[in-house]
Amino acid sequence: MESLNLKEEGGVQSDFNQKGSDRLAQDPKVQAYTKWALENGCKMEKVLFPACFGPDDNLLEGAAAREEIAPNEAVIMVPMKMLLTPERARSSEIGHIFENHDTIFKASVDRDYFALLVFMIYERQKKEKSFWWPYFQAVDPIDLCVYWDKKYLDVIQDY
Repeated sequence: MESLNLKEEGGVQSDFNQKGSDRLAQDPKVQAYTKWALENGCKMEKVLFPACFGPDDNLLEGAAAREEIAPNEAVIMVPMKMLLTPERARSSEIGHIFENHDTIFKASVDRDYFALLVFMIYERQKKEKSFWWPYFQAVDPIDLCVYWDKKYLDVIQDY
């Protein structure tokens, strides 16, 4: 595994944690996810994945840049077939649910969110039969960036 040392920015300690990264790279769920992503066309040559930052007792898991990245430069490319989208939900084997409940899945301002939520629950309950099972296994919902503190999000902004 590579050694990185990122500077402190915006009051957030962003030092690369080699030991944490090595431990995470040995996790079978992370290994399965990485293998699945690469086999299905995900491109991530510019990043080191997985990567951990911060102290051992408060690790932030993610990816690290292998080199300087220019503003608006593509870093990770994910094929459409790997994306969980409202459109994919509507065209799936449970698409009839969305068609038959207009007030929730068509008229509601949150229709896309609701469709995606139902589709993800459906796919997750399929376990190993779901195409996205390696993703579901590797991602702890509480670690999703939607739950990150603003100070962490500010550090990774592309200015």
